[in-house]
Amino acid sequence: MEEETRFHWVEGMKYALEGIKTSFLLNGAATVSVLTFTGNSENSSNLLVIAMGLFAFGAVTGPISYWLAYITQLKYGNAAMDVSNPVNDWAQATQIHNRVYISVALGIGLFFAGVLIAGISLWECSSITPN
Repeated sequence: MEEETRFHWVEGMKYALEGIKTSFLLNGAATVSVLTFTGNSENSSNLLVIAMGLFAFGAVTGPISYWLAYITQLKYGNAAMDVSNPVNDWAQATQIHNRVYISVALGIGLFFAGVLIAGISLWECSSITPN
């Protein structure tokens, strides 16, 4: 592999890892925010619990994505070193690589679904008049 190609692969992996970290942090921070709001509010909704669950599951996709990314890189490395059957290792790496995309997209999707549900819940709570 050329040095320039290797450089771009390494830099691409850095950006991918930072993106996974960001997804994990966003979902984790959102979970804490909803938990804090629920604990400090007289008016709350069951939708906030659902939103918190979505954020929590979104946060779980972060470590799963890391693990899948590690396995992907391990398989790519094995494919580069294994001269007897590199095609099989490369195919497995590609399948796991695609699962990383799915895991990251799921984390982002869960974050946006949680934001939507939390927003609806907060809208409803703000329209409730205290007695």
